[in-house]
Amino acid sequence: MTGWNKEALRRLNGENLDAMTLAARLLQAKGPLFTPEEVNAFAADCGLDPKAAFRLLLSAACGLDGEAHPAHRLLEQEYLFPALGWPDPLVYEQNPYHRLLRSAEGRHGRWVLTHRQYAPYQVFACGSTRLTEAGRIIPRLGCFTVPFSYPIVLENGREWMTVTPNEVETMAMDIAAARGRALVLGLGLGYFAFMLTEKPEISAVAVVEREADAIALFREKLLPLFPKGEKITLVQADAFSYLEKASDRFDFVYADLWHDVSDGLPLYLRLRQLEGRLHATDWRYWIEQDMLLFLRGLVMDDAANGAGRLERLIPPELTGPEEAFSLPALKALAADSRTAGML
Repeated sequence: MTGWNKEALRRLNGENLDAMTLAARLLQAKGPLFTPEEVNAFAADCGLDPKAAFRLLLSAACGLDGEAHPAHRLLEQEYLFPALGWPDPLVYEQNPYHRLLRSAEGRHGRWVLTHRQYAPYQVFACGSTRLTEAGRIIPRLGCFTVPFSYPIVLENGREWMTVTPNEVETMAMDIAAARGRALVLGLGLGYFAFMLTEKPEISAVAVVEREADAIALFREKLLPLFPKGEKITLVQADAFSYLEKASDRFDFVYADLWHDVSDGLPLYLRLRQLEGRLHATDWRYWIEQDMLLFLRGLVMDDAANGAGRLERLIPPELTGPEEAFSLPALKALAADSRTAGML
């Protein structure tokens, strides 16, 4: 952003924030905002195809009036419409993991394995956030025109782990990169571990998980379904304690210990400090791109407003005396060259 003045940065930051707020509201909706019948009727009235009609309905549901307000038109044209995609549900239904778990159900302790469904025209997250050349941060949203079922684990009735199109999309690059002996921090529903076992380049997968019930549910209900499950070794331990003591050699390490950016960034930074404990050739982190873009947003906001949000939101112990994780280094990390190919 060399050459940008503070006013331009403030304006861009505000637009990015408005777009993220809009996307969050859509994702928090309980079910679809419109039925297929409503979409089709509106499409017929306007002479549009149903997908184009849905985009307009969605914009209206967000309170946007692009014809009357330039700021609303910008949100539509630069953020909302580019964010919304129409992935093919067959791609996910034919995923080998989804085929295995089509009828899997079970319970162990406070954990329940079941299925939930996206309704037609329900908006969901579907892939990593992207950064445009103009500096706009675009979320990735998806929508199907048919129902789609996905596995979920509930903890005391609360959603805890899922394998949705978003997990499939955000893990694809890291699955493709994995090789040799792999260490996975965080079990979830075992999707990442399963996909690794399907790769001939993977010789063994060690999975570290803290929750005993999660391990037991996986061992009883899911692992027996895995054709190459013998590649997996389960270790009950806290990931950070494990890394402090680990002596094994791994070629690939993958961390998925968080639900989203808000709880993930501090954990991600702690893990970055521990990379030297295991001399893996490749460390990967779930939604790293999203966390780096969030970090970048903090840096830009501080540059534009002098807000000091970076210092307030990142724990002091993660920005301490170590040169690699000082505040100036974190600001450089926001534009780290290792992410250039992803952005």
